Amino acid sequence: VLAAVIHGGGQRYIRRSPEKVDEIRSFIKSISFKGEESPADHVDVYVPEMRNEKERNRFGQPWTFFIELDAQATLLRDFLLWQEVFAIHPALSFSIHPITEHEEQPWTIMVLTGKPGAVVDSPEAKRSVIAAIKAEIWKDPDFCHFAAWHVAENWKVHGEVDARVKAFSDTLEAVCITAEATGTERPVPVYLITGKPVTADRDTHKRWLRFFRAPQRYWRGLYVLEPAQAIVDCKLCKETTHCAWECPLPKVPGWAGIRP
Repeated sequence: VLAAVIHGGGQRYIRRSPEKVDEIRSFIKSISFKGEESPADHVDVYVPEMRNEKERNRFGQPWTFFIELDAQATLLRDFLLWQEVFAIHPALSFSIHPITEHEEQPWTIMVLTGKPGAVVDSPEAKRSVIAAIKAEIWKDPDFCHFAAWHVAENWKVHGEVDARVKAFSDTLEAVCITAEATGTERPVPVYLITGKPVTADRDTHKRWLRFFRAPQRYWRGLYVLEPAQAIVDCKLCKETTHCAWECPLPKVPGWAGIRP
């Protein structure tokens, strides 16, 4: 079974586009390989069930369809994973991903924004933001012990507590991008803060992220930067490092799939 992340998908897509199941199935069945008997006779596409369906949550999860192939279709499976992105027509494109038992968490930690002038895209400003974050979280002994324990357990980095906390802190990075202001679709400049996850467990990772959002505000000089005031997620490809208007897929020459 493979996962097909539908570009521009979500609850509204599932409700209003039931015909896409047959289109995806027909497309995959049409793939053949020279010198090989087509293994695509047995292709099933499953639509996810929506537990909390909301009319306003048009791009919300679930957005992943599931594709079941015949056990012998190894060549087809390998091709789908290798190609990954398929742009069928302007109303249908998707990305194929494997389903594994090993869970991974994203590098995204939080999004910081503030009043005009608070977000500046310069090396000095970004270093100042990272320094402010480090100074704030290092004051929390619970954070330090949490980070040190998980770095030792999951990264196999040992030594003093300070050294293990620094091992994580050295992965922190600030990138200037444009996000959507919370509750609106208004574009605002933000710092996207990323860092290497210290755990693969989802619930533990959520607890980890709360350490960074607990201060409620960070200072870059005289400017206040606040978390949770803007959102970074691509309604097209579902990536969490850019918004739809900055999605790289439609910028590919000859792109035939969905556009923002």
